[in-house]
Amino acid sequence: MAGLRFDRVALASLFALAACGDDVATTGPSTSSAGGGSSTSSSASGGGGAGGGGAGGAASSSTSGAGGGDLGWPFADELPQPCAPLPSSSGGAAWAGWANLQFPASLVGTIGQASSPIYGRVYQAGTTPLVGQAPGFEAQLLVGPLGALPDGEARCFTAVNASFNVDAGNDDEWQASLVPERAGLYGMYYRFRPSGGAYRYGDLNGSDDGVSVEQAAVLDVGGAAPAPLVVATLNLRCRLDDWPARKPLVVAALARIDPDVVALQEDCLDTDGAQAAVIAAELGAYTRRGYEHRRVTTHLAGSGNESFEEGIAVLSAHRIGATRVLDLPYANFPRKALAVELVVRGKPLRFYTTHFDYGTANAAVRKASAEAILADLPSGVTAIVAGDLNAEPSAPGPTELAAALGDAWSLANPSQLGLTMPASGPTRRIDYVYASSSLAPLGARLLDDASAGIWLSDHLGVAAVFDW
Repeated sequence: MAGLRFDRVALASLFALAACGDDVATTGPSTSSAGGGSSTSSSASGGGGAGGGGAGGAASSSTSGAGGGDLGWPFADELPQPCAPLPSSSGGAAWAGWANLQFPASLVGTIGQASSPIYGRVYQAGTTPLVGQAPGFEAQLLVGPLGALPDGEARCFTAVNASFNVDAGNDDEWQASLVPERAGLYGMYYRFRPSGGAYRYGDLNGSDDGVSVEQAAVLDVGGAAPAPLVVATLNLRCRLDDWPARKPLVVAALARIDPDVVALQEDCLDTDGAQAAVIAAELGAYTRRGYEHRRVTTHLAGSGNESFEEGIAVLSAHRIGATRVLDLPYANFPRKALAVELVVRGKPLRFYTTHFDYGTANAAVRKASAEAILADLPSGVTAIVAGDLNAEPSAPGPTELAAALGDAWSLANPSQLGLTMPASGPTRRIDYVYASSSLAPLGARLLDDASAGIWLSDHLGVAAVFDW
């Protein structure tokens, strides 16, 4: 297939780049609830990066890098425009009460088909305990990318007007239904207000402690249409080197590739939570789909007077099932591999993120780590292993993984070195994406965003696209 290239605007039906506010619609009769209780890229093409050299995003006439031609990056990967914020919900008088999203906690949706009702409840002393709908109240179901919150700027959220359903003790119960228009993971919340009052937001455990991503109800809208699988890996450099300035670069780099799954290393906890969670909340405003994340702490990391719980994490635009943590051999401090079970457009995938030990004297440790992951690979299930291996391609660790799985970069861009470290002038390739031989690479690129001398990390990231 000559000139293989995908235009993401043309493939909007595959990648769900629909305009904001057009995702859902209300429908359905009233029934009873069943429930209880700014940046720039240093390389617009992204093919060579700051040390990889070469063809950039130009598509090859070969359908396989193994045939001698670089595939480059098969998408028009400009930074998409973020969604406009949900219209302001500020104003109105404070009022005493309570609200929640009652049921269901999780819902599977189908594009073009009305969902079953989603219920929310509200309480206000002296009004909702009365028979029938409390006068003057209004309610809205809020739906947006999983990982983001509906208050504040709330980009990519749709407000769906709800209708009164039934009295539920001292509460009034409301309901709304949706007709999903594109695949993805979405978080659902409710908000209520009496006449002249401010909105009160509720999630699954109510409004007393505000709303949180962890307490969102999840809407999973599957996509049956075939589409490439986009994966990436990036060492986040913890919260060092001005993380607030680097964060938008990381978000932009990932937004350009619209990933299905991302492996993260040196993800550090702070008062605002894991870096993976922070990235997920902002990434959805560009990709218009949400992300689940899983994370495991490996050790306590420090710099100067600061210390952080460092770990590895996975971001996924598909529901995460079972999670596995492998304890790997190490010499300096504990190392792990985190594996998640996914079903992507009807097919199972096991995805690993890992970060091997460092040091020239620890080649045997890295070899043993690779062997531990290979021993854990599922039989008959497609697998991807991604991460920072702290070793070059011909060294122990990468050698064992490449022998059992395909090295996506080498297969997609055989004439490119793909150097990833240090970001400002790479001299080594130590970051990798490996995949089962059943996955044919369609392209690969480096994530090399930088702005005003600030890089997204001290590593370049690696992204790969597979025929799925």
